[in-house]
Amino acid sequence: AHTHIRTYQHYPQYITLHTSKRRKAKGKMQVVYYDIFDVNEEEAFSESEAKRIDREIDVFVEEMERGTRSEVHVDGAINELQMRRLLSLVARSRGVKKLGFRHWGMGDLGCFLLVELFATITESSGSLGMGRIEELSIRSCGITSKGTSVLLSTLQRYHGLVKLDLGRNNLQNAWEQHDWVGALHHTIPRLELQELDLSAVNMDVISIDAILSGLHNNGHCLRSLDISHNIESLASLLELLEPHLPHIRIRHLMLTKGASSASCVEISQVPLLKRFADGVAKNQDLISLGYFSVLPIDRQSSMEEQLIHRRGMEQLRRVQFVLDRNRFIPWLKAQHRAACLPQALRKSFGSRSSHSAAFHVLRECSDCLGC
Repeated sequence: AHTHIRTYQHYPQYITLHTSKRRKAKGKMQVVYYDIFDVNEEEAFSESEAKRIDREIDVFVEEMERGTRSEVHVDGAINELQMRRLLSLVARSRGVKKLGFRHWGMGDLGCFLLVELFATITESSGSLGMGRIEELSIRSCGITSKGTSVLLSTLQRYHGLVKLDLGRNNLQNAWEQHDWVGALHHTIPRLELQELDLSAVNMDVISIDAILSGLHNNGHCLRSLDISHNIESLASLLELLEPHLPHIRIRHLMLTKGASSASCVEISQVPLLKRFADGVAKNQDLISLGYFSVLPIDRQSSMEEQLIHRRGMEQLRRVQFVLDRNRFIPWLKAQHRAACLPQALRKSFGSRSSHSAAFHVLRECSDCLGC
């Protein structure tokens, strides 16, 4: 079951709870949608209005405690009173595993309220009725490094969080630099975090270098890291990553998203691609790096520029080959051990969209199969 909460600022005078249910035979499926509208704190919080809001949220609490809800998402402005009531409900609900917010309009205050939630769950670990949050998303919520540091310090004592999304928040500011990065170093190994989204958080080269250095061969569980939309120069990012690539055990490292001029290197930076490809070749875990390419050239370019461009594209194909190898070889080995490799190849790579990448890996890496 999925619970989605939307707040609307153009209905400031009401908070309305709308429930829609759909059932199958014998009540095997129930879908409940909640629309909670934002409250104008100056006008709506009269004594009678506050009582009515309490009754509405009490109904919401009863519905959540009665069933099993796996996700709660709040998309829009939410005030402190609503936030406290919602988090109190989440703390008592055993079914909520995913908690997400977008544009909550409270800044770091929301982080401090989340600190209370995770502290309560940690202190009551093992108690009847206490849930465990596995995925937390705080995206585009206006939080800063101060709120992030406090939240990460609290999460160090919390076990069970596997996915954390802090994207599109200004975590890097002029007066509190890099303090949240230190908290992140201690949080990742203790949380057994698997996915971390730090896209568009205004990180600089120093912060990204510190985060990658903390991931060197430390036995962490992190498999996906998104650092896109932080550094404008792709060449600077590739140069920064080069010494870290042989030592990090990440499957998905998102450097860029989408095809644009920001995801391309210039002709003069093609030698950097060779060093980057050498680093990727030493990594046996990476299977995706996002999209990046070499800036296209026109037909009137000189022969030297065309040659350099061709060499750059060759290095990109080399990088793609390594990613394909890391993706297919573990699967091929497992199928070979199970003595069903021919059948698996026919079933999985029968389509033209996937067989070319698979078979060029097979051709070059057949010795890895031991046959």
